[in-house]
Amino acid sequence: MAYTKLIEELENINKFNAIPLQEDIDPADQLIRINLNPYKQRDGNIDELFDTFFRTSQIFCSNVENVKNYFEQAIHAAKNNSIPFDPDELRTFFKLKKSQNFPAVHHSDIYRKSYQPAYRIVLKELLYY
Repeated sequence: MAYTKLIEELENINKFNAIPLQEDIDPADQLIRINLNPYKQRDGNIDELFDTFFRTSQIFCSNVENVKNYFEQAIHAAKNNSIPFDPDELRTFFKLKKSQNFPAVHHSDIYRKSYQPAYRIVLKELLYY
């Protein structure tokens, strides 16, 4: 099912954007985001990307301490105006997510419609290129 979803997302990319192929997203420098738009532009190998994504899901094990650390770093970044969020709103959001045992968080409908995000999160060490 995950492979089919990847194929569908790539097929739905009809116009190309000038965004980076990969973005560092992890303070621990383990995970990166591979943006599908430039991946498709460069005729990236779908099977290799899926394999990397799938192996990441099997290997990478986030834990609550990592999540708490990420939250603290986000609050720090908000305090320093490195990200456009209010630190108190982030604290409230993180408190809610903690009470829910940190479920997966998805993009809002507004964000999806505005930016049409399409990417996969993978371990850097598993990249083929």
